[in-house]
Amino acid sequence: MTAVGVAYIRAQESLRPDRLFDDPIAAAFVEASGWTPPLEMLGDPSEISDEVKAFWGTIVAYVIVRTRFLDEFAKDAWEDGVRQFAILGAGLDARAFRLPWPSGTRVFELDVPEMMHFKEDALARINAKPRCERIAVAADLTEDWLPALTASGFDASVPTAWMAEGLLVYFTPDQNDTLLQTIVSVSALGSRMGMTLARKGGLEVPDMPLESAGGPGEVRSVPELWLSESPDDPVAWLRGHRWDAEVFGTRERAAAYGRPLPESAPESALRALVRAVRIER
Repeated sequence: MTAVGVAYIRAQESLRPDRLFDDPIAAAFVEASGWTPPLEMLGDPSEISDEVKAFWGTIVAYVIVRTRFLDEFAKDAWEDGVRQFAILGAGLDARAFRLPWPSGTRVFELDVPEMMHFKEDALARINAKPRCERIAVAADLTEDWLPALTASGFDASVPTAWMAEGLLVYFTPDQNDTLLQTIVSVSALGSRMGMTLARKGGLEVPDMPLESAGGPGEVRSVPELWLSESPDDPVAWLRGHRWDAEVFGTRERAAAYGRPLPESAPESALRALVRAVRIER
């Protein structure tokens, strides 16, 4: 449900003449899903409150900004010679198909089997061809996922660029600690990581019911799926996991990309954007 919603946002952004990125496959994912965007995303002002409009409008802007931010993260990594990338909770990420990867790049995409099956079917429908060596790995990141990644050809002896976009908010703090412990255990020096974090207070949001992928008539809300926000000091938290991090705000990055947010954008909808490099302890 949430992956298709993000694909819809990316598809709409790709139609803009001043787009911050171009994702030509996103619309195909939405079409394959049969999903209909809720009123909050369609922008019908007659059915929703100003509070909900402001919050979810800011979340949409954040998704666009974070996409551009992590596109730049990937580009900087390959320009520094990294040729192994791992996208955690890849969902309907199409970077393997839309970024101009250098020769010899391998991109591992990890997500639960149901998501990967849907994605592969949708890609086959349009005969999409990746612009790198793309390896899809069906794995649940809340379980022991490393054996599946290793079996697919992942090389822990070379630097890796890890990406976790819109992922950690769906895990508990303990699950996030375990995830980072696993990542660093197979991250050679020179590895780096790009991620997003919900800010403190980021779970205090107006409710937006959406139909869940669990079945017709089952209704859940997006905030109901969110389980964690940023640690009090994300830089110290990541340093404790052997990553030297730089943290950016959504508002600052949006302005840098020429898409400033209104002053009225609710703080609870703003998120942290993180770039980090692997360090020795």
